[in-house]
Amino acid sequence: MSESKPITIGAIEPFAPGPEMKEEQPAVRVLEESAQLLEAYRDWDEGGETEYLRLRLFDKSADVIQATVNLLASMGALDYEVNAAIKRCRERNRAKDRY
Repeated sequence: MSESKPITIGAIEPFAPGPEMKEEQPAVRVLEESAQLLEAYRDWDEGGETEYLRLRLFDKSADVIQATVNLLASMGALDYEVNAAIKRCRERNRAKDRY
């Protein structure tokens, strides 16, 4: 893997689930979107890494991020809690020499 630069993801506004969404569905939605992301990655990896497949991979990545934000919002998460979790994740990855 080549050396990477930080990617800035701006503020993401959660959207309210429709009345048909059950209580556990925000978490299920993250899984569904993640499965679609995996499929998009495999297509990109095996399909010659075309611009179309690259954009599809970006779109599916954004869907996972949106679904995750919706899940966190459904739990009443606050910015400082999410930022602290991201910091802990970074620390775990540093401890595994991933940076």
